[in-house]
Amino acid sequence: MRNAVRNGFAFAVTTRIYVICVVLGILFVVSNFHLLRVAGDYLDSHQNDVEMHLVEAELGRVRADAARDQALLSHRDQSVRGFYAKQVSDEFLREQIIPRLWRELDIPFAVVIGGFDRIDAGIVDGQIVSNKKAHIAVRENYDLIARARVEYAHHKVRRSTGFTIDGDPLDPVHPLYVSDIRFYDGAPAVAVAQAIVPDAKALVPPGTPKILLTIKPLTAAMLERMKSTMGFEQFSIAALGLAAQPATHSIVLPGSADSQPLVATWTSRPDSQTMWEGVAPVMAVTFLIVITGLTFLARHSARTAHELAVREAESRSLAFRDPLTGLANRLKFDRVVEELVEGGTQLRWAVACIDLDRFKVVNDTYGHHAGDEVLCRVADIISRMVGDRGMVARMGGDEFVAVFTRDTGREHLRTVCDTIIDLVSREIAFEGGSARIGASIGIALWPDTGASAKEVIRAADAALYRAKDEGRGRICFSDEPQGRRQSGRMAPNRGRAA
Repeated sequence: MRNAVRNGFAFAVTTRIYVICVVLGILFVVSNFHLLRVAGDYLDSHQNDVEMHLVEAELGRVRADAARDQALLSHRDQSVRGFYAKQVSDEFLREQIIPRLWRELDIPFAVVIGGFDRIDAGIVDGQIVSNKKAHIAVRENYDLIARARVEYAHHKVRRSTGFTIDGDPLDPVHPLYVSDIRFYDGAPAVAVAQAIVPDAKALVPPGTPKILLTIKPLTAAMLERMKSTMGFEQFSIAALGLAAQPATHSIVLPGSADSQPLVATWTSRPDSQTMWEGVAPVMAVTFLIVITGLTFLARHSARTAHELAVREAESRSLAFRDPLTGLANRLKFDRVVEELVEGGTQLRWAVACIDLDRFKVVNDTYGHHAGDEVLCRVADIISRMVGDRGMVARMGGDEFVAVFTRDTGREHLRTVCDTIIDLVSREIAFEGGSARIGASIGIALWPDTGASAKEVIRAADAALYRAKDEGRGRICFSDEPQGRRQSGRMAPNRGRAA
């Protein structure tokens, strides 16, 4: 029973330690995954903001490049002379404008708008077209034309002899041109509107400026270059709601009220994925180290806890055990007897005080080592005879005591105790010799001889002294008259001195 309790306690402690270590391991994994997920979400959000600015900057660069190309025509003295003439001649367009516009700059659409929104010239795919054909594009991009006139007014500076344009018309901060990404002929394109002005600080023509509107499609090659420049996996610009491919990011382009809105979409490698791929191996190694450490700690702690539990159980056991014979000690005996009394049991129980005769001779003749061996032999004899009828304790020296909780009839107790005296009185061999000793026994019954444990023990002890006084090697019951013989057997050499 004691071993089962001890093992159960050790198992419970070990289980708790393993559970704690498992919980710590789970908390480590969950907390790290949570932190990495939060960090990944932050990285993806920051990446999206950066990429949106990147797309806006790239589209701004494309618009600036288109404006720079158009400036080769709109910022020329020859263009001023040709477009500000009373009538723009077809010869001027074919010789001065179309070759550069169509062949060199790859701009398929261009239109010149004069005062009162009059279309002075229109060119589509290198051919001069009627005003009616160019009117649709003018209407869809009229906001750019109006803004170009405003920019012209802002840049125009009065001189003593007229007006000039202040600053660089292509200044990225305050440009003369306006541009945007618009939908043209079923595809995205760059629309640029600029006032036609001289290429030097010459006087600009008086009156309303003429505006050159050009539209240059964004070809697949241009979109591919933009995608490579920005480092995206996919990039496209299409009409809103008609994106050709699924994308993880998008931005709606401003456009105008008269033009179809566009959306730029792109797909890129998430920074969180890069983070996970970089962190995962390190985290796996760290996790293995932590789990290994926790496992080692759990096993070491469990082993230590088990050893402590075993030691504690052994210490408790030793506190109630006689170190020489292994029998219960006085403390254990007192506790058992007190429990019998306090338990209020109605069953009779008996205490037998046993004292060895002539044991001092063994110690004096053969030494304490031989005496200890004799005591162990006697303890074994008494334990075997009492068996499961009760408990045997060594009180100290050569004094033993037995508590009988079963078979407590007088005759049965007399038979058992008489057998103990007979067996103890036989020759006991030990290393270096042998000896004959004896034993005297005093017996007291509860509740006949007292209501308390002390009274019962005192009565048994008194009966023991009476047995020794009457010649030793005999049994005396505490409630029997003095001088009455208590045993039919006498131990050998019973009359010798102790």
